Amino acid sequence: MNHVSALSVLSALAASGVGSQKVTLEYPSDLTINGVPFTTLAQKVQANLQAAGFNVSLAGSPVGTWLSKYRDGQMAFGLSIWGPDYPDPADYLAFTPGKLVGLRAGWPAGSDPALEKLAAKALVTTKTSARQSLYRQIQLHLNQRGPFFPLLQPTQVFAATTDLRNAVFNPEYEIDVTQVSPR
Repeated sequence: MNHVSALSVLSALAASGVGSQKVTLEYPSDLTINGVPFTTLAQKVQANLQAAGFNVSLAGSPVGTWLSKYRDGQMAFGLSIWGPDYPDPADYLAFTPGKLVGLRAGWPAGSDPALEKLAAKALVTTKTSARQSLYRQIQLHLNQRGPFFPLLQPTQVFAATTDLRNAVFNPEYEIDVTQVSPR
């Protein structure tokens, strides 16, 4: 990961000539993840970006409205969450050019051939050590050149008593309450 000083960020922003332009951060205003309202998170992102010299306004909207705009690729700058659909890193290939989330961010196929080649290879690689290497390369590439800025990976807290059967945590659907029963 490259670490840059605040001064170099401000210098680069000033040199770009876009610092005074306003950018609007859109977010789902009625969504809370792990006890943190998206409005609070958006305000923190806004404050951090403004401290770096960016002119950021906030535009929260109900999840339904926000989600439609996001899915239609009509959002220039948005705050979102991505939960896994299945327990494999291939689920995150959706963020590469030409794939579902990449397209929503205006990143069509052909935008980054090197990354697309890594993603295609990762999708068919089965050896654990080779997959780890490929996904690490993909993530580092996304960190350097992708249109996404991962902020956090929230933790999950799960507690159950010993008098319950099948109270099992799963990262995709958290807990299947239809399977929980008394012992």
